[in-house]
Amino acid sequence: MLFTSETALSSLNRWKGRRRAAFWRSIGFPNLVLARAAKAEKRRLRLLEEWKREELQRTPFAILDEPPDGLRSTKGRK
Repeated sequence: MLFTSETALSSLNRWKGRRRAAFWRSIGFPNLVLARAAKAEKRRLRLLEEWKREELQRTPFAILDEPPDGLRSTKGRK
């Protein structure tokens, strides 16, 4: 394998990234978990708005109180 400045820099960045990932993994990924939860909530809200828009286009008298199971809020459900 021929090492040029690009491959050396790439190897160094990969090593740094693995070290950083090992650090976050050791403390339980607190920021990553929160970021994923926030992103999932944004996606759920976007899909809920799309569903409401489609229902209102289908019929102007749609009852929007009962969204499909995949779009319901997970907080407070048993």
